[in-house]
Amino acid sequence: MTITNARFACCLAGLAAVVAVLSGCSATSAPEELGASTVAHEATVAASPAAHEESQVATATDGSCSSGYSHGWTSVDMVITNNTPFTLTFEGDLSGPSAGHWHQRPSQVLEPGQCEVVNAYASTDIDIFNLNVVYSTTWGDYVPFSGTANGTAPTFNPNVFVGVPQYHESGQYWSGSIDSRYTITSSGEDGLLHTHFDLTLS
Repeated sequence: MTITNARFACCLAGLAAVVAVLSGCSATSAPEELGASTVAHEATVAASPAAHEESQVATATDGSCSSGYSHGWTSVDMVITNNTPFTLTFEGDLSGPSAGHWHQRPSQVLEPGQCEVVNAYASTDIDIFNLNVVYSTTWGDYVPFSGTANGTAPTFNPNVFVGVPQYHESGQYWSGSIDSRYTITSSGEDGLLHTHFDLTLS
């Protein structure tokens, strides 16, 4: 009889624990909630870069795309504006600083009328620091927003290319078949060690 009562008490205790978990009375969430929470957390971590690397995108007319970023030994700071009726898609394999680190990364998509702030820096003394931010169109044009710092004067790329262009590291320039229908203009570039560009595709 003692064994039977012990087994019965054990069963009751187990049943009570299950009921408490399913009803939310327990301090521990239900298994389904734990699983969902874990998956959502992992997706968020994987999709979100560090806070200082998040892109900043806004409409070109609201004046919020402005920056005076400078950091490290040398840096390039860009305000990029898409003043066209078509969407631009970021090309990560063709983009990045020649040395050093991203600070604010580009948006994966830049819609018509949108602008963004992008910048990068190098912590150590280097001869020339270059930042390339390359986008493409749906029909295969490539748009390299490019700027250099720590040279004799700020330089940028004004051209849009048909197909994938070639980047020449020794001269910090892009070459290829030019699509003369579009151009990149720059206004307000300044600085040598810390260079700021205001680049517009139109």
